[in-house]
Amino acid sequence: MEPGVMFATPVPIPVAAIGFQQIHRAAMGMCAFAGQEDGASSPGPGTGRGTAGAAASKGKQYPVMKIEENSHKPNDFSRKLLKEIGGVSRLLEMTTCFYTKVFANPHLEPFFASTEVSHHAPRLANWVAEKMGAPEQPWTRERGSRKQKEATLKQQIMYPNHKGALELEDFLVHDRSSAHFAGWHCPKRAGCPMHQVGDHFKLDDSRVWMRLHFWACREVGLFGPSGGERTKLQVEFENFYTRFIGHFVRIYERSAPAFARLECSWSDESTPDGKANVERYRALQRETPDYMEKRLHGMDDVIGLRDPAEARRRAAEIRDDGWPYSDDGMFVPEE
Repeated sequence: MEPGVMFATPVPIPVAAIGFQQIHRAAMGMCAFAGQEDGASSPGPGTGRGTAGAAASKGKQYPVMKIEENSHKPNDFSRKLLKEIGGVSRLLEMTTCFYTKVFANPHLEPFFASTEVSHHAPRLANWVAEKMGAPEQPWTRERGSRKQKEATLKQQIMYPNHKGALELEDFLVHDRSSAHFAGWHCPKRAGCPMHQVGDHFKLDDSRVWMRLHFWACREVGLFGPSGGERTKLQVEFENFYTRFIGHFVRIYERSAPAFARLECSWSDESTPDGKANVERYRALQRETPDYMEKRLHGMDDVIGLRDPAEARRRAAEIRDDGWPYSDDGMFVPEE
């Protein structure tokens, strides 16, 4: 527990009584790019309308990922890819695997008041599917139904009172920005190593998040082993999805996109390093039953490394090549 932090008695308070709109405005103001349509921007050259133009100039090719006016948009390729992998149900298989890993990780778990996989996995699957172009707009439809579920969407957060001391207060989680705000202020973070209640997501948080996310993609077969045999669909989905996550992870931490490819390779068991990473992580959880209580996260190479310049210095694989918006692998032949 941080010195000087005081805890109020956890007496439920109506959301309206604590100024929900005020807290929500603060969340929107503090969440990077929250005011933009997709919550992330694509800096630098090679983005925006230039991507579509480049695809047109190459004739029978089209872009893997479409960025228009700094926002991600679905395109023919992403819609086709979504259909070929099996739609939202296939994504749900992956997000279920992902959240199972998240809630078994003692570094990421404190961001979540609820660790019910069935509560989180469908929302992420619906969001990804809609961003890829699902015509039924599953995420928008689900969001529209949340007003009838307000009682189940409230959770307690720790938020400074007028004296600056942290108190438990009720908070309504109704969209992505409010969910991030609730994660920053989750009471579970109090006293956890490398956590401070109210802190935004850091570079190490984002890198662990990506490691587990891409590992889940591999485990359910959406990605194949980079050094082994892969289907054309696995190659195409990995190329698209690593770029997709590389674009959106900027919401969490501005320097995180550069590490997406590296964190994707972390779980590639067709390589000696990837196999060792996965075996070491599994062994820790298997051989230390109380690893959650002891906060043994198994990712000492990343957790605590929050300075982007130092993190890049230690990762020789990081390349400044404009990815995920570069042309290298950005275009695929039109069938």
